[in-house]
Amino acid sequence: MLWSRFPFLALFVAIASAGDYYVDCRDGNDAANGLSPATALRSVTAANRGAQPGPADRVLLKRGTVCMGVLAPQGSGTAGQPNAIDSYGEGPLPVVNAAGGFVAIRLNNQEYWRISRVAATGSTEHGIFIGASNRVVHDIQLRDVQVWGVHGKLTTKTSGLIVASATGTGLFDGLVIDGATVWDTTQWSGIQVNGAPWSTPLADRRSTGVVIRNSIAHGIWGDGIVLFQVAGGLIERSAAWNTGMQPTQTIGTPSGIWTWRCKGCQVRECESYFADSPGVDGGSFDVDWGNDDNVFEQNYGHDSQAYCISVFGAENLTTTNSVIRDNLCVGNNRSPRLARHHGGIHLVTWNGGKLDGVSITGNVVVWTPPVNAPLIRNEASFTGTRPNTVENNVFIASMPELLRSNGALRFRANRYQVWHGTPEWTDSGMRFVGLDTWRAHGQDNASTMETSLPDPLGGPFEVTGIPARLRNAGIGIEALQGRFALVGLLSGDADARALAVHLSSARFQYAAKGLQVVAAIPGTAEQRRNTAADWGLDAIEIVALPAATESELSYRNRVPLPKRPRPIFAAGESPAVYLLDPQGRLLRSWHGYRPAKEILAALRAAMGSPAGMNASVASPPLP
Repeated sequence: MLWSRFPFLALFVAIASAGDYYVDCRDGNDAANGLSPATALRSVTAANRGAQPGPADRVLLKRGTVCMGVLAPQGSGTAGQPNAIDSYGEGPLPVVNAAGGFVAIRLNNQEYWRISRVAATGSTEHGIFIGASNRVVHDIQLRDVQVWGVHGKLTTKTSGLIVASATGTGLFDGLVIDGATVWDTTQWSGIQVNGAPWSTPLADRRSTGVVIRNSIAHGIWGDGIVLFQVAGGLIERSAAWNTGMQPTQTIGTPSGIWTWRCKGCQVRECESYFADSPGVDGGSFDVDWGNDDNVFEQNYGHDSQAYCISVFGAENLTTTNSVIRDNLCVGNNRSPRLARHHGGIHLVTWNGGKLDGVSITGNVVVWTPPVNAPLIRNEASFTGTRPNTVENNVFIASMPELLRSNGALRFRANRYQVWHGTPEWTDSGMRFVGLDTWRAHGQDNASTMETSLPDPLGGPFEVTGIPARLRNAGIGIEALQGRFALVGLLSGDADARALAVHLSSARFQYAAKGLQVVAAIPGTAEQRRNTAADWGLDAIEIVALPAATESELSYRNRVPLPKRPRPIFAAGESPAVYLLDPQGRLLRSWHGYRPAKEILAALRAAMGSPAGMNASVASPPLP
């Protein structure tokens, strides 16, 4: 329920039913009651002071406005009746500017909340902070939020743009971050969720029900997207780039997307690139020490300064059952120093840590370091009886050194191609030159050394005409000619939201090389503008998805339909992405969601290595 804005009246008067509490930081009035758009408050300070939300209440910020100060509403919802921070009206997301405060939006020991379609900036330690102190916090969801411009002295790893941090015996049970776009911070993390601190007994340290999806983090001094001390956690369909940007190492060494002390966590269908580090690490993906039963699959790790993926063990703990499968690694280890230190896939332990069970299978690694460094570097101590295998991978290397290991890994049924020199493997201090010599050592049975392999990026392309579905979308194909174009038909479902991440990443990597990125979105002009703002597509050309005729839909769906106009996306019809060459010809199309390792890799096959755009890291002007 909503209490009167006068605190002393809250003891006597309450609104019986759930309602909305409006804040218009441009035209509102703090002397109003805030119960309608016409009587909206003017400041978040008044909202914090006057609103004590009860179950199913919402604090609504007017779109296109900037609210100065810290938004920290009180109270909790209940199961099935969550509270919410959301927006109303048309235009850009409403912005909460902390104006130098340590946090812009804050919930602490509050549960059953939704934070949606708002932006945060101007703070020094956290953009959006969710706290759990000495209690379990249930059911927090963040959807389609943006955070940028968090600048302050870096002193702790539990800092950054979106941070959910548990302290004492606190934990999270049910925390979903879906569609967050975060960038530009001198604090540690882009997006971070953690369990209880190290001092808490192990069985009680892990948060549960944690999901990060459809999210982007870039321009980060430390880590991009991370799960710390979580059980059954998931990071999927997300992207991180320009991470590890701290100029001098102070409190740690970062990587792009990774997990630490997680049990049963998965990282899948993600993209990580341009990861850096002022020390070591600086890789795209990392199964860090203390993990159990983690799976990293269907990811695209490329063009980072260090490894594509690593598996670590440390601090007298054993990392168990790490599965690395069906990933695509291209152009990593851009730094000669980090290439020699890490290799492309790095297994290492220290301070009594060990590994027990590593499966590296079905991956494609294109290994082109600036120096001769090992594609796989294994310096780990192993224990237990789980197998440690490298099998059914494709390894394409410009340099001859393929392995530096200690005898613990077993190789089988891999396909190799080496562009320069004679391939070599070093195992247990012995060097083996040529595949036959390596096989005589009892390794790589059923493996092959090949002079050519299929294009790992999915080329070559078969140029075809424009399909009817794309031409019927009314995008103006002729106007796109002269440059490569990536066109997304985004229907508004969950797959479309995930494809929007690809479009944003493609623009960052290739706009400097002339790529046009277009998103076609259904709905009215206002709805399209709101969707573009919600999904962080402000810098991408947005066009309408007009209606299609029933005869066209009937042809596509092979079912008879009545003769009346309907939206171009029929019920059950999936979104799509199209790649066009500068002559306006179709190179490839994808229907429904496909991971970055397919769409962004095909774009690389067409346009070469990404260029990136430093300007995209800058904070946007406030509305």
